Amino acid sequence: MKQIFKKLGKHIFWGLLLILGGLFLYIITIWTIGYIPFTDNRSFGWQEEKLSISYDDINHIWQFIRLLAIYVFVELIIVYGIFSLFKLIGYNRLIYSVLGGIIIGLLTFYSALRTGWEIEVDISSIIAGGVFGFIYGTTLFPKYLKPRTTKKIKPTT
Repeated sequence: MKQIFKKLGKHIFWGLLLILGGLFLYIITIWTIGYIPFTDNRSFGWQEEKLSISYDDINHIWQFIRLLAIYVFVELIIVYGIFSLFKLIGYNRLIYSVLGGIIIGLLTFYSALRTGWEIEVDISSIIAGGVFGFIYGTTLFPKYLKPRTTKKIKPTT
């Protein structure tokens, strides 16, 4: 039982770090080069020609990431629970990688869309959230579902 909670904790930590951290860096990068992904009091698109970002802009992005973190946290717990039940049937890393990528990617896309609706985020940031969810689901997620293997003792004669 302790092993399950340890894997769940790693799954949540790395999922949040990769999905939300990647999305945060993506939004900061596009904002820094002049593309405005939020409509606080401006419109979407290429607005500024300078390579800079203000503290207020970073704070605005951070508010979006914090709100999205709640949805992604719950999503990661639910997906882990469902896939743990599927693991009782059998484990195939390739199938879990494909299914995990599609399911986590779509759920993250929907969560970013839902959160972005409240804060008015452009579609490129929402798609980036789905892509980071897909990347996590295909690469690291199956690693935390892998069943523990036991060493077989060879009988001596």
